[in-house]
Amino acid sequence: MSSTGTSNTAASIEGISTIVVPSPNGTNEVRVTWKNTGSTNIHGVKADIELLDTQGSVIEKINNYWIYAADGWGLPGETPAANASPGIAPGFTYTDPAGQGYQLIANGSGIVPSNARVTALYVVQ
Repeated sequence: MSSTGTSNTAASIEGISTIVVPSPNGTNEVRVTWKNTGSTNIHGVKADIELLDTQGSVIEKINNYWIYAADGWGLPGETPAANASPGIAPGFTYTDPAGQGYQLIANGSGIVPSNARVTALYVVQ
């Protein structure tokens, strides 16, 4: 499902899509795909995730979740590690690898989300 992107000066993302799939650990997970449409590498993306039932109704919301964080970067403003990942370059697309999406935990309702909507809040360059 497509959702909204965001930008901070030269950093921006678009084309956010999601899929709910079985996770290697035996639960389900939300895997997110997005494209860097800015002019600088992206090292982190914070977003809200809404889990949806088959009719598209929201059954749970996860606020301020890091859908992407480049290895070795820490918090915004911190000095990255010497071996830090270069992040996602302009024009490139990122998809959560298997087992690294948002892990779904039973919410007590018995309803398994069929999709998710992601709204990017903050992009770290």
